[in-house]
Amino acid sequence: MTLLRFSPSNMDLMTRNHSSQKLGLSNSVEHLPDVCVGTSYRNKYGNLQREKTFSGFIERNLNPVPSRYSAAISPWRPVSYFSTSRVHSPYLEGPLVNTNSESGKLFELEGLKVPAIYSAARNALYQRYTPNDWMRAHDDRLVRSDEACRRAECARYAATNVGMETSDRVQRAQQEVSKKLGERISDIYFLKSQLLEQTDYLVEEMNKLKQSKTILEKAFQETENPLHIAQECLYHREKRQSTDRVHDQPERCLLAEIDVIKGCQKDIIKLMEKATGHLDVCRAVQHELEKDSADKFQALQLDQMAHQLRESSVGIGFHDGIEKLQQRMSVPEKWAEHTAANLKRSQSERAASRKIREDIEHCLNAATNRMRDAWGLSSSAIAQRAQETMEARNQLQVQLTKVNQELFDIESSMEYLKKCITDKQNPLKVTQTRLDLRKRRPNLELCRDEAHDR
Repeated sequence: MTLLRFSPSNMDLMTRNHSSQKLGLSNSVEHLPDVCVGTSYRNKYGNLQREKTFSGFIERNLNPVPSRYSAAISPWRPVSYFSTSRVHSPYLEGPLVNTNSESGKLFELEGLKVPAIYSAARNALYQRYTPNDWMRAHDDRLVRSDEACRRAECARYAATNVGMETSDRVQRAQQEVSKKLGERISDIYFLKSQLLEQTDYLVEEMNKLKQSKTILEKAFQETENPLHIAQECLYHREKRQSTDRVHDQPERCLLAEIDVIKGCQKDIIKLMEKATGHLDVCRAVQHELEKDSADKFQALQLDQMAHQLRESSVGIGFHDGIEKLQQRMSVPEKWAEHTAANLKRSQSERAASRKIREDIEHCLNAATNRMRDAWGLSSSAIAQRAQETMEARNQLQVQLTKVNQELFDIESSMEYLKKCITDKQNPLKVTQTRLDLRKRRPNLELCRDEAHDR
């Protein structure tokens, strides 16, 4: 059998709301069911509970179960902790309350369906609280309500203070950020100006180095003619004959001049390679300066746009994950060190370029002086050798004249001798004829006298 129970709070509320209403009753108090009286005690939760003396057991549902009079029909009735229970007893064979009869129910008053009076009266016997308990609970609710109101007021006051404080902090933060952005813009503009200035200086220095390199290339080409002349001189001197092919001073000077010219060419080539390599380095530095300047120009534009943003600006909005950008950002020290390193490198490369140009100028002057000195020594040696050769030639010519004169005199003497020989033929004929005649003398007359010996 099913027993319908109501909590004491529900019964009090129903009694206060409907005590003044006229109820239609069909049964008397005599029909009230017997109630088993039990012993009251408090459970472990501190609630007052009654123990029944009849046989059987009571099942208590811990989960609130809505009754037949749900909140949709009776909004005044809350869900009770104790719901419908089932009693198993051999003494109870029928329903205690006939819920199917019209007399066991309240009439509908102003759209509300009121439970049966017997059930209400019966449940009144099972109330677990006294009026003092109700008053204490009411006072406790009032105290808790006042405490909640006080806490709510404190929370509202704290919320107002937090809102004003955060608004002030946000405004100060925006002003500080705007100030920092302005300082950042000034720093970027200053460094960008420095980069542009250094870039102009570097380009100017590179142009000067290119001009020096061009002069060096022309000087290298100019050394070809003196080298060719010295080599031609040696080539022509090889045409000397006999004892004139001597290793004299002009030959030594020409060989030294060739060595000097080739040494100057090596120095020029070395400086040309050095200038070419330094131009490549300067171009790399120029690229870094221009890249850094372009990055700062873009950063300057973005920071100026950020500096001009206001709460009323168009295009502002939320950006998810923007705070994670800090992992890829550089610090101001590294940023300043990067630009300072570029500027310092530009200055050092410009100083190195000036040093190379000075070396080029010094090399050209030294090469010119060395080649001029070598050329002077060779020329003086050749001139001196030519003078000596000329003097020797003149001496030979004088001696040749003397020899030719002696030859002429000898030839004249030979002609004279021939004439003398011719002139002596007749006396020889006379002498030979005399000898031939005297050999004809006879006997002792053929005497070898003085006339014969003569």
